Amino acid sequence: MSQHISIRGLRAGYGTLAVVHDIDLDVRSGEVVALLGPNGAGKTTTLLTIAGILPRLGGSILWNGVDQHVPAHRRARSGVALVSERAVFRQLTVAGNLRLGLGEPSRALELFPELRPLLRRPAGLLSGGEQQILAMARALAANPAVLLLDELSLGLAPMVVNRLMDSVRRAADNGAAVMLIEQQVRRALAISERAYLINQGRVTASGTAEELRGELEVGSMSYYTSSPVRSPDQ
Repeated sequence: MSQHISIRGLRAGYGTLAVVHDIDLDVRSGEVVALLGPNGAGKTTTLLTIAGILPRLGGSILWNGVDQHVPAHRRARSGVALVSERAVFRQLTVAGNLRLGLGEPSRALELFPELRPLLRRPAGLLSGGEQQILAMARALAANPAVLLLDELSLGLAPMVVNRLMDSVRRAADNGAAVMLIEQQVRRALAISERAYLINQGRVTASGTAEELRGELEVGSMSYYTSSPVRSPDQ
């Protein structure tokens, strides 16, 4: 099912403290939209609110024109997948992790056959790259309509990052609406149609990936290419 997500005037945060203010975003089926900005800008807060994990303090989250008020587990069952940094159940085996997903484990192994020899291994004993591949495989096995991704590449080898980014692009090409938080700006823009720059909880710029790549080349986006020490909200 195609999805058009429209975020209008979103205010969100923790308790009564707003971290993001008046956020407007759009993402449609078949496209990757990157959320870029420094650590602490409010990107993760925005993503968690879209997923239903954090309550919104104001504004609207529209899916195909319908405002969403259902909790996170119901959004997941309606086709929303959230993949954050190495979000695996460390005490369970790889096979056990895949069985907890909404999709068939066999589908996950078709997408990422490198997991097959690891099925009996506890996820906590996997490398960081293997854990991230496992988290992505579990999400993509369900063929999500909406894919929300938070810092897939953090601390991973370039070969693994390329593998993950390729899978993100394929998910969009297969019809998913993808929103991607990524500190590696060039990699994010290489697979995205559009991007938003967020700073201090507000959208400060937006444009096509091509436009923002041009700004990056002339150095006007250098502030967004740095990777300072991570804060609780990246």
